[in-house]
Amino acid sequence: MVVLALGGSLWVISPPAAVGSGAPADAFSADRALAQLDILGSGPRPTGSPAAAAVGDRLTARLTALGLRPETRRDTAARVASDGAHRVGRVANIHAVIPGREPGVGAVYLVAHHDSIPFGPGAADDGMGVLTILETARAVLAGPPLRHDVHLLFTDAEEAGLLGARAFVAAGLGDPDRTAVINLEARGNRGRAVMFETGGRSGSVVPALSGGSALATSMAGAVYQVLPNDTDFTEFRAAGYTGLNFALIDGSASYHTPHDTADRLDPGSVQDLGDQVLRATRNLADGPLRTDDAGEVSYFPLFGTTVSYPRVVDLVVAVLAAVLLLGAGVLALRRRVARGRATVLAASTLPLSLLGAAVVGLLVWPLSVLIRPALGGLVFSLPYRPLPYLLGLSLLAVAGTAGWLAVLRRRGVGGPELLLAAGAWFAVLAVVASVLLPGAGYLFAWPALATGGAVLLLVLLGTDSPWRPVVLAVPAAVAVLLLTPVAVLVFPAVGLAAAVVPMLLVALLGAAVAPLGGRLPAGRPVLAGTLALTLGGLATLGVGLGTERVSVDRPAQVSLLYTVDLDTGTARWASAGGAPDAWVDRHVGDDTGSLEEDFPTLYDPGGYRTGPAPTVDLPAAGITVLGQRQNDDVRVVRLRLAVPSGQADMLALYADSVTPRLDGVTVDGAVLPGAVNRPFTDTPWRWGSYLFGVPAGGIEVELRIRGAEPLALRLLTYSAIGPAVAADPPPARVTWSADAAGEAITARTVRV
Repeated sequence: MVVLALGGSLWVISPPAAVGSGAPADAFSADRALAQLDILGSGPRPTGSPAAAAVGDRLTARLTALGLRPETRRDTAARVASDGAHRVGRVANIHAVIPGREPGVGAVYLVAHHDSIPFGPGAADDGMGVLTILETARAVLAGPPLRHDVHLLFTDAEEAGLLGARAFVAAGLGDPDRTAVINLEARGNRGRAVMFETGGRSGSVVPALSGGSALATSMAGAVYQVLPNDTDFTEFRAAGYTGLNFALIDGSASYHTPHDTADRLDPGSVQDLGDQVLRATRNLADGPLRTDDAGEVSYFPLFGTTVSYPRVVDLVVAVLAAVLLLGAGVLALRRRVARGRATVLAASTLPLSLLGAAVVGLLVWPLSVLIRPALGGLVFSLPYRPLPYLLGLSLLAVAGTAGWLAVLRRRGVGGPELLLAAGAWFAVLAVVASVLLPGAGYLFAWPALATGGAVLLLVLLGTDSPWRPVVLAVPAAVAVLLLTPVAVLVFPAVGLAAAVVPMLLVALLGAAVAPLGGRLPAGRPVLAGTLALTLGGLATLGVGLGTERVSVDRPAQVSLLYTVDLDTGTARWASAGGAPDAWVDRHVGDDTGSLEEDFPTLYDPGGYRTGPAPTVDLPAAGITVLGQRQNDDVRVVRLRLAVPSGQADMLALYADSVTPRLDGVTVDGAVLPGAVNRPFTDTPWRWGSYLFGVPAGGIEVELRIRGAEPLALRLLTYSAIGPAVAADPPPARVTWSADAAGEAITARTVRV
């Protein structure tokens, strides 16, 4: 029973095969979707770049060929970044509508962003989303008209801080009670597409997943809400809209790197995403589409379908399980089915096995980096070949539980006592999760309830019943069915550096299965099993580390920036974190220091290794004073920021605000507060903003300055690092890491 449950759980997390171009016209075909890769181009397409404009033109042409009337909406949007600085950008969102039978009554929005990071082609993030929407639109148009309008929205500047989505939402989508948003994202390039987040009133949209196999769990949504991560869906959710947020998360080693290329996309994953999105689109757009009268639901995959029910049920089940366990436990103790001292011993020592798993989860990252330093560049993801790590860590987590079982068996603890101990902890976790992490309670509530029922059955059947192994297996099977998909999904979501989280889930799984070993002979057999699991886990990890060789297919992800202070003419290389590499070492020394005084965007608390660099002619923005006027004691200064040599990936503007003097700032029409927004810095640059999509002709900035003294401004220009490394290009075994890499930065100070 447990083996079947494990097999069913692993089947749920396996993507389907890709469907060829000969599929029916109204079906989704990964082959047809991937045949449109030419739309994306072959290189990066950051906001405002010529490449981004070309992608926009090709997207518009493809939508027109489908018989639609696309429009490009150009706006300026602003929001606050995670470090407090403002983000402002010119965006170009592309929008088209497939009219429904009842146009204007309700709307389903399919959303993906068409921009990429400055140094990566973004085939998965989010080119795959773009292609999936195009193929979904084609399939919808090939079928009978749906009841409600289907909007296709390709946002700009998601990588710059969700600016395109913010601009579109600000312009208005329609009634939130008659609108659903389906957002497509990617943190990986393979595996199942996970529906990991809904907006409020989730009960109105989760049923749209029915009719096929979806990998959706409210546990993911609950955890995602406490993480510092955002997608375009964040903007829709903040505005009161609900919907479904899909993403690939496996294969995250290529995320935000130059290796997020089309050849690394798994066609089966594209097929899975397309199947789920097309099904959800049809279910929502052909249904009543009312979201105002729906509450929150818990949901999870089970045997190829999505189970959902009102979220309050988790708390009810958790309390019921606790009461049932207490009552059944008392009966079991009175009828000597279980022994009190043995039960207390098992329950009180179970956390030790979880602690052991947590310790292993905490140590695996620093030890792995010590053995294979190249892993240091993958701190936010799993290694390129993660299976040995996942399997090895899982075996070690189970080994910890087996060791706990071995000690207890030597003290005569049997299946009923182990069952009561595991059930007690599942019940506690169920109540806590249902209250503090709504949506996650189901993971523990149903195993706890199954355990309570199993204990009661053991009491009724008696200790000699031949059905006893079956009764003990039921709670284990329930736990395996619910926890296994989540444990497997959490590994790529948090990366090897945070392996402690999935390790704890696997250890809990081991505790749920442990009662089946309650009749194993005490002593050597269980100890031998524990040793075998431990050696197997270590050996499997050893295989992973032993084959973790840097190569062209699995390059080291390194950090290297080129910086030029135009005030002094000083050029420097800078590196923070990333994988150690001889090529990087040729550019920087061993000592670390702060660069924030000269380059306020570079505020890594760990400091930067630096080294002298040759001076290279790179884009550098200039500041032109267009005029100023006095308004009482406030001086209003109008500026133009421009990059004469062409488009830059980003500008950053900082003001000397040690003594707050800015009353306010207007950038390209967006009004920003002038109060200090970088209080953490020890430099004078305590007000800052990032500017995206700046055209060659520049943008206007208006400063409202209190006082007559000149105000110091620091202006940074970000552009491709290519010209700087042309004389000594990175070898093929090296690629840029997802952080502090691949950019050239020039900086100058101007006083106004």
